[in-house]
Amino acid sequence: MEKSDREFIKNRFSTIIDAQHKSESKLSREMGQSPQYLNQIVNGYKLPSLDGLYSFCSVCNITLKEFFDDEQQYPSQYKNLMKYLNKLSSEELEEITTIVKRIVINKK
Repeated sequence: MEKSDREFIKNRFSTIIDAQHKSESKLSREMGQSPQYLNQIVNGYKLPSLDGLYSFCSVCNITLKEFFDDEQQYPSQYKNLMKYLNKLSSEELEEITTIVKRIVINKK
């Protein structure tokens, strides 16, 4: 595996863990792993197995596709939001889009 791939996995774990607002040890325990498990991945000492990656995604309530989609900084939160957005009309979605654009512009 190339170094850039290893860095991607390490960084993606860190981003998703931060978005969960839980500690690495708590998430590790929820996965049925030792408290050090995610710490070793985040620090680049090991890579997760496929089962470990699937377990992490399951505990974080995301799919493997969402894990690898680095455009999504907060995949579980996006998924939750999409449940509500899918119930809106086209006009309502346009209003939400306008609001979000204003928020983003004001952050700059």
